Amino acid sequence: MVSMMNTVKSIKAEFLDGKNYKPLFVSGWKELLRKYFESLPNAYTNKYYFEFENGTATVRRFFSTPDDEAWNVKMCRNPDQTK
Repeated sequence: MVSMMNTVKSIKAEFLDGKNYKPLFVSGWKELLRKYFESLPNAYTNKYYFEFENGTATVRRFFSTPDDEAWNVKMCRNPDQTK
């Protein structure tokens, strides 16, 4: 299929092996995300729950964590433009 598609001048097809251990699409994401989004604070990977709304992430330790114990992180400078 890839060989057949590559006979078209404007197409550059590539076979994506779903069993490959490397992520499929990693090129350029870091730069693109940094252009529109702020970095999350340190330790964000420690099994927190995130709710995203209007460019702000509300971070909770548990799903049931009350609002007064959650904290907010401004993630996006201009949510309307980013949409």
